[in-house]
Amino acid sequence: MWNLNTRRAETVVEGHSGNSVVWVNTLRGTDTLISQGRDMRVCLWDLSEGRRAVLDSLWTGSVGFCQCSLLEMSTGTHLLAFAGQQTEEVRHQQ
Repeated sequence: MWNLNTRRAETVVEGHSGNSVVWVNTLRGTDTLISQGRDMRVCLWDLSEGRRAVLDSLWTGSVGFCQCSLLEMSTGTHLLAFAGQQTEEVRHQQ
């Protein structure tokens, strides 16, 4: 985790098997972080009370130039879209 004020890393969280992270986002109003890594996984993190645990992960099967996209629906739910293995495939998780 990067501190924008000090411009230094404050905490390192491990969750993508040492691979780089290509996308991060948060669920508004929560301590939940979502990250997409070059290990072809999207991880859901619980950062509440100083925790740094991966709650769940999805295997995407692809890590091309397309990154995840998170859409907050009017119902308070979220739609996560990411590239799949096939060029014409877009997978989503609700």
